[in-house]
Amino acid sequence: MGNINKNMDDKKQIINTYINDNLCLLLDSYDESDFDDILDERDEEYFSDVWMNNYNEVEKITKEKSIDKSFSNMIREKSFKIILEKTQNSDLASYISDDFGLLCDAIDVKFNSGWLKALWCEYQNNKIPNGKLRSIKGNLIEPC
Repeated sequence: MGNINKNMDDKKQIINTYINDNLCLLLDSYDESDFDDILDERDEEYFSDVWMNNYNEVEKITKEKSIDKSFSNMIREKSFKIILEKTQNSDLASYISDDFGLLCDAIDVKFNSGWLKALWCEYQNNKIPNGKLRSIKGNLIEPC
């Protein structure tokens, strides 16, 4: 059991490292005018509905298993502060920090979906996820 928990911690640490090492670089690849378009795309049903479906599934499992969300809450807060300081855009900070929290929670409950994998791959490819994401096979945290 110890190896499984260590493996889970390693996977969550990948997200923490991404936030520490790559989040500002990601934001630097956009200018302020891009953020409104990104947020508009994320508000479309083809993104927001799928995001919410994944969130609801993960939340259901989290509650059933009484999973401690302290790590994902820390990740949400940390990423929110970084994004807000860098962009002064609270909506963008909310959306992206919620993505990272969802990814951490999904890892905790061993929830894997092709859409969440696509969401994570967008970040790894230095893109803020938006629009219609194509499902990607594979484990959520495996490299894209």
